[in-house]
Amino acid sequence: MKYTLKPYQETASREILEHLDEANQVRSIGQQAAFALSAPTGAGKTVIATDVFERLLLPSDDRVPDEKAVIIWFSDNPDLNRQSRHRIEGASSHLASRTVEIDSSFIRPELEQGKIYFLNTQKLSKGSLLTGGRRKSNNFELFEAAPDTGQVTIWDTLRNTLESPDHNVYFVVDEAHRGSGKQSDRETILHRLIAGHTPDGATAPVPPMPVVMGISATPGKFKTMMHNMPGARLVLDDVEVPVDEVQESGLLKDIVELQIPGEEGEAFENVFVTQAAGLLAESTRRWAAYHAEQGGDGKRVVPLMVVQMRDLATPEDMYRVIQSLREGWPELPYDCFAHVFGEHTPIQAGDVLVPYVEPQSVEDREWIRVLFAKTAISTGWDCPRAEVMVSYRPANDKDFITQVIGRMVRSPLARRIPGDDLLNSVLCLLPRFNRTAAEEVVQGINAPDDDGTIKPPIDPVVEPELLTPVDNDDLWELFTQLPREIAPKRSDKPISRLLNVGVELESDGLLDSGQVKAERELIAAVNGLLVRYADEVDKAKEDILKVETTRLVYRYSDRELDDENVLELVADDRVISAAFERATPVYTRALANLWVNDYLVAGIERGEEDENLIIEAHLTLAALGKVEGARDALWREADLTAKKWLDATRAEIAALPDSRETTYTTLREMAEDPSFVYLTKPKNRLMSPGAWNAQTKEIDPFPRYEGHALAAEDGTAPAKLNEWERKVVSTEMGRSGAQAWYRNPSRPSPDAVTAVYYDEATGRWRSVQPDFIFFLRDREGAMRASIVDPHGAYLGDALGKLRGLARYAEQYGDRFVRIESVSGADAESLRVLDLKSEAVRAAVAEAVSAEAVYEKHGYDYK
Repeated sequence: MKYTLKPYQETASREILEHLDEANQVRSIGQQAAFALSAPTGAGKTVIATDVFERLLLPSDDRVPDEKAVIIWFSDNPDLNRQSRHRIEGASSHLASRTVEIDSSFIRPELEQGKIYFLNTQKLSKGSLLTGGRRKSNNFELFEAAPDTGQVTIWDTLRNTLESPDHNVYFVVDEAHRGSGKQSDRETILHRLIAGHTPDGATAPVPPMPVVMGISATPGKFKTMMHNMPGARLVLDDVEVPVDEVQESGLLKDIVELQIPGEEGEAFENVFVTQAAGLLAESTRRWAAYHAEQGGDGKRVVPLMVVQMRDLATPEDMYRVIQSLREGWPELPYDCFAHVFGEHTPIQAGDVLVPYVEPQSVEDREWIRVLFAKTAISTGWDCPRAEVMVSYRPANDKDFITQVIGRMVRSPLARRIPGDDLLNSVLCLLPRFNRTAAEEVVQGINAPDDDGTIKPPIDPVVEPELLTPVDNDDLWELFTQLPREIAPKRSDKPISRLLNVGVELESDGLLDSGQVKAERELIAAVNGLLVRYADEVDKAKEDILKVETTRLVYRYSDRELDDENVLELVADDRVISAAFERATPVYTRALANLWVNDYLVAGIERGEEDENLIIEAHLTLAALGKVEGARDALWREADLTAKKWLDATRAEIAALPDSRETTYTTLREMAEDPSFVYLTKPKNRLMSPGAWNAQTKEIDPFPRYEGHALAAEDGTAPAKLNEWERKVVSTEMGRSGAQAWYRNPSRPSPDAVTAVYYDEATGRWRSVQPDFIFFLRDREGAMRASIVDPHGAYLGDALGKLRGLARYAEQYGDRFVRIESVSGADAESLRVLDLKSEAVRAAVAEAVSAEAVYEKHGYDYK
């Protein structure tokens, strides 16, 4: 892989491979199996699939490749297929030579092992060249010749491949909910492919697909279709990508800013386009400034505007849009327009020739600054550098509105920009959208619909107001010294983690010869374990080298079965090599090869022969891998060394460009235990000034508060606070020395105070962001901070949050005046828990409910 997978992506990849292994066991007894990858918008489904394909087709640390594997990637849209193929090839240099698009010229008696084939519904429609047949010819040198009268169709190719004992077909359905609805008398192409069928005019049926994986954000229809398939088909549990982990990953925009005027807005459509052009110019300026601020590090983002036209839009309509865009941004390049209409031909709009481009190529063609689209924006196309969208289409349907918003949410750098809401947001100007329907989408965009539809995990903000940090150097100096914890997301890669830490620190000039030092540390760790477990290793060697078997003899004379004698079989080189391969996951292939090479060098210096050294090295590592406790000790030492190096360079890492700091955050997430870094000062924040009132067609403003650490030009900030939160802000800001308050972000981010706790029920570390940080000056004039978190003790996550804050208080309590959690029946009966108290923390650790802790250890909040 060219990319480092996000922890949730790596987990999903591992679980998919486990499902495939289970499906292969079912395949071995002649049955079929299916399951779904349930991945919300922006989860990186293609990256996950690419990692699965690499590990399925190529040797890896923990798997032997399936040499019979044939992968068929199926969708109902050729553009989607091309985009998926483009992404797979972009994510893996190893798979680029293995992808094949099945087009009308495709002729082959069987699909080739080790290849990934892309097929779509249109190619299988009745009358297409693939299904209608094409005569084989010796002119096609790459393909087997056939008798002159022979014909081959795609159905023949699939039948031959599925019936061959030398092929294991894996059928992957992209956007699996499409074509999975209620089956009419004429079954869908997808249904026939999976269930098996006899094509029109054929004498032999095409067998069913033995292993099927559907990919969808809403796999319900696909699973229903699988359960209703004829025959014995095992439907496995979904592989689910958690929405909250996608949200935390930074792959998606944090905010979608919606501007939806009332009904009179339709008359001002071109005015909105002019405004949008100015916003595109401003977005371009901001991204250019950010790139310069980062010292030119990483990719330069060139923002794009998407203009969604009506179905019957004319070239004259397009030209009016272009003229309005030029009004809003006079410097807009003359030749920066393109379209993705279904016509696939250039369009002359006034003095501008607007060329057609393939949707999957838009991201890399930076000359495109304005892209005209119709339905493509809601049916699968996406472009991470799309920062502004204007839609001329009327929209009343909530599903359509959700799809449009969901297509615009990918982050252009595949990471969050620390503390900068402007660069973590996308703007949608929707003058013809139904305001009420859009408001309902906004309110429920993070929650599932009644039918289970998962909304994009983003925060929609309607017509927001920009807040910037107040001028208080002491406050922000203290703020950037407060710790935020990073939750472990995976803990099964400590060796790779240490090697990567060494490589990254060396590349940033923070550790001389970091890669070599990491390698020497790991080799030394293995050597130390060989000394510590010497007796166990010797015993394990004997077990590998020799196996005892009893020769049994049956005598007809006395009709008894006797143990005649015991035979001892001695392992040959192949047995030792196989044992070494089985032990590789303990070390990773990289460390195994490093240690073997080091062993060889040392042996050659002693005058020993290479061949014997290799056998002995493989035997020794295989034996150590069988010793109980050796693996855990090795992994623990690697984890602690990586942590020591990261902690020693924490300050230097914080000064690196954001892209580099993000790399180290990923490495911290690979730890076995939580780690911490310091907060980053926010650059700005977008806040809704109020809530839209559908009756009055106006915004009902939120109360404005003084003293917030980020404020508008008048020094106040709008905030939607509930009764408890208003009580807490009023009480804390009324205390002696109070300076400011900070509404902590609700998700883990560089500017959010974050605590973590281990959720026993799910087996995952979870994050807690307390609601408020308050700043005051003590009697000596020093700036100090306190955490106060109002949260209902009756809520399902209350005890987990208490444990997270209690753990945080134990680790970092000396950096705060107070760390408190508040709950009650109402604002007047609030009780507080002092989490800096050792007794309270002990009670939280032993409690079965949060309410019981408040009842015994809480006191009146005032």
